[in-house]
Amino acid sequence: MRWPPKRYSLPALVVFLFAFPAVWSDEFYLSVVLNIYFAIILAVSLNLIIRAGMLSLAHAAFMGIGGYTSALTVLKLGFPFLLALLSSGVVAAVISLLFGRLLVRLKGVYLVLVTFSFGEVVRLFFVNVEYPFGGTTGILNIPPPRITILPGLTVTFASKLPYYYLALVFVLLTVFVVGRIYRSSIGQAIACTREAEHLAECIGIDTFRCKMFVLGVGGFFAGLAGSLYAHYFHFISPMSFTFWEGVNLIVINIVGGTGWLAGPILGAIFLVPLPEFLRGFVEYQRALYGLILILTICFLPDGLWGFLRNIRFQRRGKQAKQA
Repeated sequence: MRWPPKRYSLPALVVFLFAFPAVWSDEFYLSVVLNIYFAIILAVSLNLIIRAGMLSLAHAAFMGIGGYTSALTVLKLGFPFLLALLSSGVVAAVISLLFGRLLVRLKGVYLVLVTFSFGEVVRLFFVNVEYPFGGTTGILNIPPPRITILPGLTVTFASKLPYYYLALVFVLLTVFVVGRIYRSSIGQAIACTREAEHLAECIGIDTFRCKMFVLGVGGFFAGLAGSLYAHYFHFISPMSFTFWEGVNLIVINIVGGTGWLAGPILGAIFLVPLPEFLRGFVEYQRALYGLILILTICFLPDGLWGFLRNIRFQRRGKQAKQA
């Protein structure tokens, strides 16, 4: 019997993640992990859209929409954090669906160009509208999340340690929901839509509804990530979701492996910490990401997770031959 048994691997990983701050309590490491968590939520939700055959450069824009929505509903309307968080996801999802009615009719380079243009339009809108979005400065002094767990018991996530657990909960929620979608009949229809859209329509799959579904779900989780980002850094500005942020999310997916749920997770774990640990070479970050992307496409076309799976299958094959 293989040890540890596969059914214990996921619970053990979750226990490790919750125990991580006890092992590495340094605020620098917690900050790096929080950035990884934000990237995982965004990359996993983008992976759902990519799985339907759509390569979107606008995903970071929906993060920005969610961040601004959460900040304004808390500061201007006095919403509690959880309601603001939900509002950020809903607003991003609604805008994603409205935009999606145009997007699902496009393919190839036209799809990429339109999503790029939409992301820039959203960014420039926030840049040029001073009230209530703050223009180039953005929105400052966004309060930390406050959640009432029990009557008379309110938790404020003002420091990195409690925020770590808040972000971890939403990472697990994102991975769980997207994983359930992949294993469902909807997930199979989404995969068929990507592989052969016309054939999928011939066998009765509504490809339009599949694409709209993934755009709505992807936009919702991108909005949640934007809300978590805004309340963690206490500000949101147009510089938080530039074109390059959208490119980085695509690179994370390709390097990790777009064919599996674990791919964007592994890609985020590998790529997000690089700028933190190579601060002396920050100006070369885009060149480094480009080099990593080229090497991945040339030598690891299935991404890091696909490479690890191939190694595991080869070992199993050797063990079977020896047996």
